[in-house]
Amino acid sequence: MNESPQMHNRISPENHRKAHIRTSIRGKGEKLTKAETQLLQERFLSAFSETANVRSACKEIGIDRSTVRNWDEHDEAFALRYKDAKEEADDLVREELRLRAMEGYDKPLVSWGKLVYDGDGKVATEKVKSDILLSLLAKARLPEFREKQSIDSVQIDNINMLTIDTRTLSPDQLIALKSLAGNMKQEEGGQQ
Repeated sequence: MNESPQMHNRISPENHRKAHIRTSIRGKGEKLTKAETQLLQERFLSAFSETANVRSACKEIGIDRSTVRNWDEHDEAFALRYKDAKEEADDLVREELRLRAMEGYDKPLVSWGKLVYDGDGKVATEKVKSDILLSLLAKARLPEFREKQSIDSVQIDNINMLTIDTRTLSPDQLIALKSLAGNMKQEEGGQQ
């Protein structure tokens, strides 16, 4: 997409940094052209899929978060691309969790508050893995590592009782079961 000189001056990062407290590049009440909107949407989606953070992406390109909400609600094409970008961002976070939990990362060695250097003059590092992140990944993927849920049995009526091993249920199934139990309690309360 070709940018006109006027549009480039309005939305360039250089102009945004010089400007004002607002994160938006527009003046109050000023509307973006269709070309400016498309360019900003592309820039936002690119920044968001790399940072996995709406606030950072908005700040990087000079728009308010409300602009993104407006696009998401009123622009179907943007909403579809934004949904994909959210999935990309989620995958980025998942990958980083996996890397830190299973492969580890190089942490600089520090002694007495100062970096330690190896024989070649490079900062010495140690490979560090995160047991906490590994535990979170296990809980997310493996039912046997999840916390035991409090719903063990459900009274169907005065005679019948249903017992469920909730550790084997998916998160969606647990939500549905809790909702069902809540509805049954409400019905019970209404009958008394």
